[in-house]
Amino acid sequence: MQIKVGFLVSYDYEYLKTSLPLVYADAGLIALAIDKNRRTWNGETFAIKEDFFAWVKEHDVQKKIRIYEDDFFVPSLSAIENDTRERNMLAAFMGEGGWHIQVDSDEYFLDFPAFVKYLQTQDHYLTDPAKNRVDICTFLVVLYKKTAQGYLYIKGQYELCFTATNFPDYKKARTGINKRKFVPYILLHQTWARSEEEIRMKFRNWGHNIDFDTSRYFKMWQQADETNYHTFQHLHPLHPPQWKALGWMEAKNMEEVINGFKKTSILKVPKWVLIKHWLKEMKRRLTA
Repeated sequence: MQIKVGFLVSYDYEYLKTSLPLVYADAGLIALAIDKNRRTWNGETFAIKEDFFAWVKEHDVQKKIRIYEDDFFVPSLSAIENDTRERNMLAAFMGEGGWHIQVDSDEYFLDFPAFVKYLQTQDHYLTDPAKNRVDICTFLVVLYKKTAQGYLYIKGQYELCFTATNFPDYKKARTGINKRKFVPYILLHQTWARSEEEIRMKFRNWGHNIDFDTSRYFKMWQQADETNYHTFQHLHPLHPPQWKALGWMEAKNMEEVINGFKKTSILKVPKWVLIKHWLKEMKRRLTA
């Protein structure tokens, strides 16, 4: 059984210095997909400093990292279509067989070794994946903003994350049409806890950049801090009620955030969350 982990590397490549070490020891193969022309899904250019590649080489002590450079931008496609296309190309690059895991640079596994042990109990799916296709879904806790003394996060919400599959065939970003299983493992997602410049860059190049009023959302995001966060409600950019409220954690950096979350009850995905998604899955299969 091989664990293959693929990262999409773009303008936020620096976050890989946090996310990659969390999976390195337990991965058999790690592939970094980087646009060879340094273009985003929206066609905007970016740069990667050479010292980043030096960092990768230095940390790849077991020689398991492969750089995959290709042209991932097609002008006639939307950002989300280019997103999906790159993920399928990355899956093809990693090759058939084993468990395919795709993680974005800003997603941090809190217990990757435990997740790998779980996948080992599911290895029967690898015998004939074409006939027994499955997606293993985990959950994301979203980091919303870095404040002067800590980090705001989305409270009480566990976002579904299509994480591993025995048969990569992505239809929209990481979402596929395979059978789905839901497991209570958590990744922190540094989706909005970035500098203002990075947030503007994300708005221009995100796969959902045309699906909401980015200017209005940015102004709301700017106003939230550790003194008023409890007054903010309905924060999801696409489906506002989905993110009901904010929480706050004192921390100086991402390492402290990760260690802090490991000590909280937030990591225990409630049973009702798993049941809710299981019921949705049963309905999806019946209507497919």
